[in-house]
Amino acid sequence: MLKRHLLQVVETVGRACTEMKGQPVSVMAKATVGAFMEAKFRDPEASRALAAEVEDNELVIRLTQCAQLALCEMLATASDVHSEQLAAVSYLVSTATIGAIQGLVTAQELPPKVEATRANLELMLSACPEATGTRRGLASD
Repeated sequence: MLKRHLLQVVETVGRACTEMKGQPVSVMAKATVGAFMEAKFRDPEASRALAAEVEDNELVIRLTQCAQLALCEMLATASDVHSEQLAAVSYLVSTATIGAIQGLVTAQELPPKVEATRANLELMLSACPEATGTRRGLASD
């Protein structure tokens, strides 16, 4: 059951990353954070159970790396920002997102806190590539 849940989460995020290729970073952020939150909250019991088992789980590590690669590949196609640090950005954003959402699921937080966290994660995902890169279409590109 937990493996299936984990695969569904990674597939949902991967699908969002594929669909968002070529979009502005802010659009990518909204879609991928939303996809991850939707997948984790679809079955909060499985998400909580997974959190208890993930410490050194090789499958979790491998699938997290797959999600980070999908995020990195998506960000490389951003229509508005170019960054040479996409692997670092993808790592930071994915681990911060996983931690924040797992905290919400585990604590069974109420919708206002869930929505505030969603907005802040979207902002972080938008800001990181912009802070480490350059705007596309400028003379320096």
